[in-house]
Amino acid sequence: MTFSHLTTVVLAVTFAFVVIPSTEALKCYNCFFLQGSNSSISTPQCESNTKNLTSMNCGTRTAEEFLTVTASPSYSRNSVLAVKTLCGTGKGTSNGKKVVLRTCIPLAESTHDGKCNKYYDWTITFPNGTTFLRFPANGTNALETCLCSKDDCNGQNNANGLHSGVAVAVLGTFLVALRTLY
Repeated sequence: MTFSHLTTVVLAVTFAFVVIPSTEALKCYNCFFLQGSNSSISTPQCESNTKNLTSMNCGTRTAEEFLTVTASPSYSRNSVLAVKTLCGTGKGTSNGKKVVLRTCIPLAESTHDGKCNKYYDWTITFPNGTTFLRFPANGTNALETCLCSKDDCNGQNNANGLHSGVAVAVLGTFLVALRTLY
């Protein structure tokens, strides 16, 4: 059996559309956890049990949200090489208490996909616009932000976001092996 160049290309394109997720319809967890908080504003499942939470499509908000969690790059939009919507998880402390934030980041730098850094500002606001907590980037209170690009990848066990990269590497290896064998 011989594989033509066309067959190889068709397999690669099919794999790309089926396995590699689209960021247009990216779903991420959107929640907030503050250790020791017994109020309704902190969701304990956000820390380590996100499988019991419902993720949201990036770009949508619901009227019943009590708080809004947002994250954005601390640098100018003009310095972003390739804007991409990614899921993000921010972890750190506030007044000595553990904080975990999860949300969509619509203006992320695409080269940060699958990586962690402290380049993102995190803000938690009430519906009236009042800021509840703010974590400026690059400072002593900056949250370690891990970004990823697969649906629900910012859950407790999926913060590395390497799924798409591994899938592409496997595809490339498979196609090279096929071309060599046939």
